[in-house]
Amino acid sequence: MDVLQSRHRSTLNQLVQELRGESGRVRFQEVIRSASEEVSGPVDPAAALAAEVGAQSDEPSRREPAASVMDAPSTGKVVADKPPSGSRSKSRDNNGAIVVAGNPATIPLPRVTEGNSERPPTHRRLSRLNDFVAGSGAQIALSAATHFISDEARPGQGMYVFGPTGVGKTHLLEGIADALRRSPQPPQVLLLTAEQFTNQFTSALRAQGLPAFRQRFRTVDVLLVDDVDFLDGKVRVQEEFLHTLQQIESMGHRFVLAGDRHPRMLSRTRPELVTRFLAGITCRIELPDTRTREEIVARKARGMGMLLPPEAARIIARARCSSVREIEGSLCNLRNLQRATGGPLSAAMARQVVGLLERDCVRVVRLPDIERVVCETFGVTVEDLRSNRRTRGLSEPRMLAMFLARRHTRAAYSEIGRYFGGRNHATVISAEKKIQSALESGAPMRVALDNWPLADLVESLEQQLQAS
Repeated sequence: MDVLQSRHRSTLNQLVQELRGESGRVRFQEVIRSASEEVSGPVDPAAALAAEVGAQSDEPSRREPAASVMDAPSTGKVVADKPPSGSRSKSRDNNGAIVVAGNPATIPLPRVTEGNSERPPTHRRLSRLNDFVAGSGAQIALSAATHFISDEARPGQGMYVFGPTGVGKTHLLEGIADALRRSPQPPQVLLLTAEQFTNQFTSALRAQGLPAFRQRFRTVDVLLVDDVDFLDGKVRVQEEFLHTLQQIESMGHRFVLAGDRHPRMLSRTRPELVTRFLAGITCRIELPDTRTREEIVARKARGMGMLLPPEAARIIARARCSSVREIEGSLCNLRNLQRATGGPLSAAMARQVVGLLERDCVRVVRLPDIERVVCETFGVTVEDLRSNRRTRGLSEPRMLAMFLARRHTRAAYSEIGRYFGGRNHATVISAEKKIQSALESGAPMRVALDNWPLADLVESLEQQLQAS
């Protein structure tokens, strides 16, 4: 009796509170039964336990026979006596308490749920792939997502999407889930975040519900997990997630993962997981360029029922918005200002909103800030940037740093020259003119293995300066 109470009291209390509320209580009581009262056949005389669940009830007091559950010695399986006709498998005593007799191990454990199990959560409509605005930096990811939902996708295929926050990774995952559920023969799709996976796994561990947890996650046709870099450093959860992906692949099912970093940049993730992330399609989503942001602004405005003039859309798109969420925030502030003033939407109102949003975000930029941002973008060291070497991979970042220093600081030409390797003011003037001329002509600049439009590169560097 003492052993059973110590092992199962917490589990029964949790079950009782789910059934009867916080007022529920558990009481253990020995029930002595004779062999003649049991099922015919040799039965090992053992004591059965009755868990009395106490709670107040508004129903009339009544007493009904309880079903007994016991172990059959011949097979070792759990069998249940059939209750008399008209009775139920659980009964209530005179105080309205539910009485369940039998081995506590046969009482079902609380199932792992999200949120309040009494009130089903409300969900917003999933984003669709047709609504995804794909610029040059997201075209490959959109093409991969479209192929993933097609009939040509091979069994066991995986996909990993990564990029900065607010560029549409979650939109792609939701679009894939929505498209699969709308297909003629919809597969079983499970979409969640890595944090939700972790929370459900830890809850299953506490409630001894790992078999049900694994049955849920390892048998789906398509598993979609967002923010997968949340698992970085969580060794036990990574092990469970690894076995989940292995089981999905072995069954010929598929998965799509999304994160902020490339798999090789997940420094505290198991190598076995990293290689599985890289085994399928791996694609990056870049920050939207100016033209793409203008299209995003126009589409978001139509979705919000706003008649936005083209000039106002351009002003918002060219503001310091590094993500789609910031664009949505600017449109929300624009609509709020329109409600407050009662005037029509105009370019002047958009300019006012952008000014109000940027006023509190302006920071003083120093020469070391520019140097750091340029070095991180081009992958060069500070010593190389200040050196006398004139290779193209160093001279272009150096000229760009001098140009940004003139635009964002009050330093004189001579001061900028001295900072970047002891150069004279004529070198800085020449660098400024060359970058300005390249901006006007629309010439690209090489960054790593890609050619960036210089205007987009300068804009990206300026956004990093303001965000740092």
